[in-house]
Amino acid sequence: MSVWSRVVGAVWIQSYVTDERYNKNIKKLREHIGKPVKFNSKNRSTKLPMGSEGSLQYNIQKVSEDEIILNLYGSLRDFSNVDTVYDWLNEYINNKYLNSINMEVILATVSVETTFGERVIFTFDDAEDRWGVLPVAD
Repeated sequence: MSVWSRVVGAVWIQSYVTDERYNKNIKKLREHIGKPVKFNSKNRSTKLPMGSEGSLQYNIQKVSEDEIILNLYGSLRDFSNVDTVYDWLNEYINNKYLNSINMEVILATVSVETTFGERVIFTFDDAEDRWGVLPVAD
């Protein structure tokens, strides 16, 4: 039986520039996060958490002139280590990096659930510039 981990989340990001640097900064953010790997991709190299049939996926949605939402989602097969998602979030989605491209996390939550029933909710603490874990009631 395969182990699956379902991941879904959103990161609300404020941009402090709205001129031509905005699009350049979105491109820098995509390069920083990494290119998602689809099920049938030949190139299996990515910075994103990866299952046997592909990586975590994402899209960037422009909400307003100076705000975006980074949507994270995926069904990761043969992947059960939720700590990998936590470590990836802390390494790649943080204000230390985002401030360098004139952006900042405003609000963020990511939920992970495995087929064995492990459920974890990560939330971003902007005061600490780290992701934390929220308790999940059974």
